[in-house]
Amino acid sequence: MNLKIMKIITTNLLIFFLMGILIFILTCDYSVDESFVYPSKSYHYKSYNSEGEKVVEGWFVFDEDSTDYISGEWHFDLVGNPDDIGPQVGEGELFGGYENDTTLWIELNPEYRDNNLQLVGKIEGNTYSGKWYWISYPGVTGQGTFIANYKE
Repeated sequence: MNLKIMKIITTNLLIFFLMGILIFILTCDYSVDESFVYPSKSYHYKSYNSEGEKVVEGWFVFDEDSTDYISGEWHFDLVGNPDDIGPQVGEGELFGGYENDTTLWIELNPEYRDNNLQLVGKIEGNTYSGKWYWISYPGVTGQGTFIANYKE
């Protein structure tokens, strides 16, 4: 074979190889694993910073200890790399209560006064939504909104 034919064959093989890689990349499934199963009777939580970007998601559950107070647990994961969101990543115990029979407040770190995250909102149907506040020594250090949907 002469050099010109070898060059054509090599070029064609390279093109077919690159097209194969491109087809493989385009047909791969890069979707997020949605197979995680939330616990039954839990609230599916998402919080957003003051710019409206999602910063945290996860779940929490609570029991009403009485008509005035609640307690439970939370499990939240970071979304992206946000700033000034406070201690709302990880897991822990929560405590809260009702104010004026319409507003529910929940503290994610009730044992801390100077590094706590408080949710303040209303439950309407199966949705608890409102604002979150990161409360540190100087006062409110960060804030945003949240929504949590109850699932059986």
